[in-house]
Amino acid sequence: PIAACTRFFLALFPIRTLRANMFPMRLLRVTLSVAGLSVAGLSVTGLGLAGLGLAAMGLAIATEVAAADSKLPLSNADAERFGLEFAPPTAVEGDRRERLSGQVRVPPDAVSVVTTPMEGLIVRTHVADGMPVEPGDALVTLTSPELIRLESEYLNLREEQAYLATRLERDRNLAEAGAIARQRLEESALHFEQARRKTASARLRLKSAGVPAEALEALESNADLSQEFVLRAPHRGVVSELTVGPGERATALTPLLHLTRTARLWIEFEVPLSIAESMREGESVRLAKTGGHVDPMVDTVVEIVTISRMVSDNRNLVLVRCAVPDASTYMLRPGQFVVGHWEGAAAALFAVPESAIVHEGDMDVLFVALPDGVQVTPVEVVTRSGGEVRIRAALSPADRVVTRGTAQLKSLWLADEGDAGAGH
Repeated sequence: PIAACTRFFLALFPIRTLRANMFPMRLLRVTLSVAGLSVAGLSVTGLGLAGLGLAAMGLAIATEVAAADSKLPLSNADAERFGLEFAPPTAVEGDRRERLSGQVRVPPDAVSVVTTPMEGLIVRTHVADGMPVEPGDALVTLTSPELIRLESEYLNLREEQAYLATRLERDRNLAEAGAIARQRLEESALHFEQARRKTASARLRLKSAGVPAEALEALESNADLSQEFVLRAPHRGVVSELTVGPGERATALTPLLHLTRTARLWIEFEVPLSIAESMREGESVRLAKTGGHVDPMVDTVVEIVTISRMVSDNRNLVLVRCAVPDASTYMLRPGQFVVGHWEGAAAALFAVPESAIVHEGDMDVLFVALPDGVQVTPVEVVTRSGGEVRIRAALSPADRVVTRGTAQLKSLWLADEGDAGAGH
């Protein structure tokens, strides 16, 4: 029964597992008291079987947690006996750590579609794919009988508005002389306001159809009707896709071309999952010239804005999206392939030998020399390559870390931890 109870509770509360899941908290002590049975660091003193009646069994579980940073007293003689060797951590620049390949993309909200407001025949196209345009530049010229109808409607409404304006002025004079009722003046004012709104609406439809202001002025002064209208660029951009050509007929709201703003660009990198796990939004990626050679005078620094939560099905890659500063967009073109170097966070980054890293549970630590011992210091492993580990940690280049003899120190650390727990 003693062994069975011991195995049961240790299965429920494994000391190593509980300690590992408390990162960055390290020290966990579990004491099980079962009617005189004490399990503390797996030391057992038992009673006879007669004293283990189930009704008399009492259960108590206590946990105690201490900080991951702990100090191990150590003399020079101890260091020599353990064969400890020390070395300073090497400070690593935040950039040039990982070489990434990516492609320049256009944000979805930077692409607009130019459509025809009415049915018509394409007469001329003034642009081609890849051409830059400024606001007001001619894009496509169409001809449409519908335009004749809109122009005629607009002229008729203008004439009606002019007539009602004259009648309103006459009724206003008659009302002041007391010759007509006030109600008639109000009706004249209402009819004039309705005609004014209809005329303004008809004029707006003509402007939306691409009729420029000078053509509207000519229409208003000379009643010069025309069935041609020109669609113009609503904003600065680049023609990314022209979908029509001369001689084609387009129905109302048919997409004619795509116009892309290039003032805002993204760069999308496909990053191995092992690297993406260490990246953070807000960190920087430095773009290099073609061929990957870094030149600080011409490089552009972009900021990570999105790290996808999805992983590609077969290549285990993660999409990392960066925003390009407005001042740098002239150097890049949508669709262009680029090379970048991940700069990482502003936190201190160091390189240490693989032998300096001690793994315990789900955390990594190293031992930093003190005048009278060593400090157990938690670290975040960024990359491992060729026996070298790059870490983020609260270190300085003046520190010395243990690079040999870490196994002995780990044993001493865990034993010290157990002794500290037993004393409570």
